[in-house]
Amino acid sequence: MRGIGRTVGGPGVATRSALLFLTVLAMAACRHRVSMEPPPYRAIWFLPSAGCAAAVESNPRWIPPSRPSDTLSLAFARMLPPRLGAWLARRVPGGYAGGPYPLSAWTEPWVLLLRDTTSLAAASRALDTLRPPPDPSMLQPRPDTVIARPARWDLAELYDWLEHLESNLRGARGGGINGWGIDERNNRIQVLIESASTIPALLTWLENLSLPCHLVAFRVVGRISIGAGAVPRSERTT
Repeated sequence: MRGIGRTVGGPGVATRSALLFLTVLAMAACRHRVSMEPPPYRAIWFLPSAGCAAAVESNPRWIPPSRPSDTLSLAFARMLPPRLGAWLARRVPGGYAGGPYPLSAWTEPWVLLLRDTTSLAAASRALDTLRPPPDPSMLQPRPDTVIARPARWDLAELYDWLEHLESNLRGARGGGINGWGIDERNNRIQVLIESASTIPALLTWLENLSLPCHLVAFRVVGRISIGAGAVPRSERTT
C-alpha cells in the first residue's frame, strides 16, 4: 500500500486558517495513478509506503529534524493564529491541539483537543492565563461545559511539520499546489491541489521526506481564481 489512503474524519472548519476545510468521506487506492477527480472538498490522506496501522494511535510518531516552534516569541506568534497556537502548545500542559470549540452549532459541550486528555483542567487554566483576552462579542464556554478530545499532534508539532514541508517545496514543483495550512479541527496538515492527476508526483515528494502516518491530507480544489475570492499563497496560514 502506498501513498493514497482512505479519507476519514468528519465535518470541520479550521478556525486558525483562512482556508475552508469541509466534509471528509471514505475512499482508497493502492500504487496506481488516480484516474478520477475526487469530489470537491474531500480530503485524501497521504499514507507512507511502509503502511499505516488501522488504529491511528498504533502508528509511531516523530517530529521533524528542526523545530521552529522552539524559538517562537510571543510578539512574533501573535502575528498569525497558527504561530500563536504553536507558542501555546509549547506551554500548555497536555499537548494543546486546539479549541475550545462548540461541538455542534454553538451548543454545549465545547471541545478542547489535547494529546493527553487527563490534563483538561491544567490545560484550561493555562489557556486562561496565556491566551489573549477573548473578543467580548464572541460566545465563550463556561468551564464546566468543556470536554477533552484526544489528538494525535499538538499545534507546535503541526507547525513544525508544516515549516518542514515549506522548506522542501522545491521537491513539489509541478505538483499543482494551490495552498497549504493547518487543518486544526481535523488535526492535520492539508495541502490544496488543482488536480488529482498530480498526486503521484506529490506522493513521491512526501515519501522522500519520510513523513509519519496520519499527518498530511490532500484536497482537490481545482484552479484557484483570486478574483473569485480564493486565498492567495501570500495569505496562507504559516
